[in-house]
Amino acid sequence: MTEETDPLTARDPTAAWTALIGRYYEGCSAGDVDLMLTTLHPDVVHWFLAPNTGSTAVTGAEHLARYWRKAGRMNSARWVVDSICATPDQAVIEWTMWWLPEGASERVATRGAEWFTCREGLIHEIRSYYQLRPRTTELDGFPYAARGYSSPGAERSAVHPTADRFGPEPSSPEDPHVTSRLTARADVLTEAPARYAKQLVSHLGRRLTWTTEGGASTAQIGEATGVVLVGDGVLTLLAEAPDEESLARVQHVLGSHLERFGQRNELTVAWTPGA
Repeated sequence: MTEETDPLTARDPTAAWTALIGRYYEGCSAGDVDLMLTTLHPDVVHWFLAPNTGSTAVTGAEHLARYWRKAGRMNSARWVVDSICATPDQAVIEWTMWWLPEGASERVATRGAEWFTCREGLIHEIRSYYQLRPRTTELDGFPYAARGYSSPGAERSAVHPTADRFGPEPSSPEDPHVTSRLTARADVLTEAPARYAKQLVSHLGRRLTWTTEGGASTAQIGEATGVVLVGDGVLTLLAEAPDEESLARVQHVLGSHLERFGQRNELTVAWTPGA
């Protein structure tokens, strides 16, 4: 644990919290006890909302990690951080658990919120609010995909773009309920990611409507989605679209403007497809 990874001492506590909770969720999805233990304080307590099944609090890092390993395997579950609001000593997130109820043929989404506190740079308390039902539970009419949240067939978010690399295999492309989308990613190293993100979003805001959640700003560009994500020493650009032409448009809009703004510092945008 370093000063920059501990939310209590990091220059950017939101980025530190996002990384910490993201690793915890990836461990939950993968059933990786060792990975979860790198994020949990030995005396962690996880509180659950009654009357959900199994609402008794779970205490202790080892106990909690093994609890999620068992739950994830039973339900083919994947957890995604969808949005985050943080201060140095606490964070509140919106999340989604994608899972397969017993006897079901389609994955469902359980969406909820959690409140985290930390001690010694590790998660010390989790207070979880959700309704567990064998069907999707979410806000009625909320534009999840447009806001950069995880959505059916895309079990990742703008805030947590690596979520679908952990846990169960993605749905089959032949699944009629899943709409295939193309993706691309560019990680641009810079000492001023927040400044360039602000400049990019502000300039493109003349033509696009941006939604900012923590360090992630998301906009619809035609049928596609563009995301500008501020990290520690890196500015990440994400593009998602239903076809090659729309994907190329997002890449051009985001990439060409960022390179122009960063010309003096020789910023270069190199896209990786499918990332």
